[in-house]
Amino acid sequence: MKKISLVLAVVIMTALAASAELSQSVVATLTHGSTITTFAGGNALRDAHEAAVDGDAIVLSPGTFNAVNITKAITLRGAGAAAISLPNLPVEAAGSTYITGDMSINIESTTHTFTIEGCQFNNKVSFIKAPATSVFKTRIAEVPVLSNDVASINFTHCMVFFKDSQNRLNEHTSMLNTAAFYGYYFNPFVNATNCMITGDRLDSFSANGSVAGGGQLMNCIILFPYFASNYGFDPLSANCVAYYCIACCKNAGSSVGLRNFFINSYNGTNKAINDLTMFNSENAVPSYPFYMTEEAQTQYLGNDGTQVGIHGGPLPMDPIPDNLLVTSCNIASKTTADGKLSVEIKVSTAK
Repeated sequence: MKKISLVLAVVIMTALAASAELSQSVVATLTHGSTITTFAGGNALRDAHEAAVDGDAIVLSPGTFNAVNITKAITLRGAGAAAISLPNLPVEAAGSTYITGDMSINIESTTHTFTIEGCQFNNKVSFIKAPATSVFKTRIAEVPVLSNDVASINFTHCMVFFKDSQNRLNEHTSMLNTAAFYGYYFNPFVNATNCMITGDRLDSFSANGSVAGGGQLMNCIILFPYFASNYGFDPLSANCVAYYCIACCKNAGSSVGLRNFFINSYNGTNKAINDLTMFNSENAVPSYPFYMTEEAQTQYLGNDGTQVGIHGGPLPMDPIPDNLLVTSCNIASKTTADGKLSVEIKVSTAK
């Protein structure tokens, strides 16, 4: 993706003539209609959110921002998440937007949507209540149980860690070309296409019928290093349907359970393998970005003839955000004698 850079010079009037030690500061830019307001510093996201109303957009520069509990149906965009960066990216994509501290999404609006793009959340993000929600090209360190008060949520080109051992995605959750990491439990409520679903071990797929609804897995890789030895294992729930998927794990000397993984939803298109050589790794779960060997890319194919997993399908994983990015902000060290402060903001946009 070719990038062009624009430089915007802004002169801000201020009543104070004190010095400002904010050169190269992180910046949050709030857009409300035709009005644009800029906030600087670690609390810039909090300040921008406080000033925002439903339907506004907040764009974050690279750097680290303190978390805020989101209560407004805004669009939140960052410069990208380092953990989903691929090798040999252009320089413009090297900067990342980090949000640190636990935060919650608790939005009352029913007339607007909520969107996140290009951010890396280093702590827990709790989705409590929200309208239709889209999360793009984002890394979230921990998502606990998703509440049924979230109207719907779609993860696209994301890395999401579901660490709660009893995590239950609601029936309106979907994932596209996303890597989802679980603790001991994966619940097949989700509709997932070209995803990597992985975790510590395969402990339970809720085959006991406790789940009222079910989802669909299409062109996915389901990768757990071990089946649970103490509890046996549950195959893919009968509430969930799988097509053109691969189940891959190390199973302590036996592949009986592995062969039965799709027993409740077997349609002849799924495969189960008992090694990880497709990722050039025989003894451990491969690290992201989960590139398969060239041979495996032609051997394990989805319904569209492309490789299964996050690098296949019509929308292969691409970590570079699509939106206008604030890449840097230079603020003069002090005001002029007549109370003016010079600010230079650099933005980058796709051409």
